[in-house]
Amino acid sequence: ASSALLVFVDPDCPAGRRLRQLDVGMASEQWVQAGTPLLRVELPAMLVRADVWERLVEESLMRLVGEAGTPGAMHPAIKRLMALLPERIEAGDVSQRALAQEVGLSAGRIGHLFSTSLGIPLRPYILWLRLRRATEAFQNGETLTQAAHVAGFTDSSHLSNAFRRMFGLAPSEVTRGIEWVNG
Repeated sequence: ASSALLVFVDPDCPAGRRLRQLDVGMASEQWVQAGTPLLRVELPAMLVRADVWERLVEESLMRLVGEAGTPGAMHPAIKRLMALLPERIEAGDVSQRALAQEVGLSAGRIGHLFSTSLGIPLRPYILWLRLRRATEAFQNGETLTQAAHVAGFTDSSHLSNAFRRMFGLAPSEVTRGIEWVNG
């Protein structure tokens, strides 16, 4: 069986700001090259405590970003957007227009600021949040259809297709061995 470690790094924490400085483009080859230092990271063979995972993630991030200087702070509207997005995944409209209105900017401006600040467009980031929310619901005993609805997908087929595009696996394959570690 294979193991994988998926890590979400808060884009405004020190490591997240340094990751944004890597300036990796959208081409997969660039990401493969940027991630080469991670190939030397040894993942534990068995489940370990959360603090061990946190140390492993920190060491991995340092392999990628080193001790680079601290980049500037994130735009206040993007900070507000980052704070409201998780609850909006379930409860509301996550269109760029609606989110921009909520933080007081135009849709075009929020899209540009988000991409510039985080190095990823807003839509893929929202998809990541929705997939994570669906995974949590599925792990907590919800059916795949219920998990899909909780995360804002139209049905389980829509969720499954998004999972396959993002991870190359079905949701049940991904969620079987996942343990979320929040640091």
